[in-house]
Amino acid sequence: CMCGIVGILTNTVASDRQLKLMAHLLYLDQMRGEHATGVAKINVTTGETSVIKKAMPAIEFLNDDEVNTFFKKDRQRLYIGHNRFATMGARNDDGAHPFNYKHITMVHNGTVDHWALKGLTGHGRKGVSVDSEMVCHTIADLGIKEAVKKFSGAFSLVWWNSEERTLNFLRNEKRPMFI
Repeated sequence: CMCGIVGILTNTVASDRQLKLMAHLLYLDQMRGEHATGVAKINVTTGETSVIKKAMPAIEFLNDDEVNTFFKKDRQRLYIGHNRFATMGARNDDGAHPFNYKHITMVHNGTVDHWALKGLTGHGRKGVSVDSEMVCHTIADLGIKEAVKKFSGAFSLVWWNSEERTLNFLRNEKRPMFI
């Protein structure tokens, strides 16, 4: 197993039907990871990002009152979802994706080789125990061109850069990505 990444980008604020599609994607993607589920909703005009994530499989996540309120209030055009299969770090809400650090909101499918962890800027920071969160910190601190030089292992990444207001996709040959 490995994590799964899903998302939608709509022409206008997401409709009931589009949010139902997002929920279905998270539910179907649960087979990629049942340890945690999370979603970022992004205002592509202002760059503002909201995240909800919980250490539970998607079927429970989608039936949670707080999650349902998150989807219904302040609808946006861009939603990025993640289903986690934990390989490193605690199986708790903090270890769930998406991660948000500075201007980067990111999800990751993959693992960082243990020997390479010390090269990531998030390594050793208080409260950071998941390799994916370390990757998020490194992208925010160094920019993607320098950050990718520090990565070793499998990765498929999707991240929102709120400074540049860009949605970004990057993978290496060890992980798939379909758009």
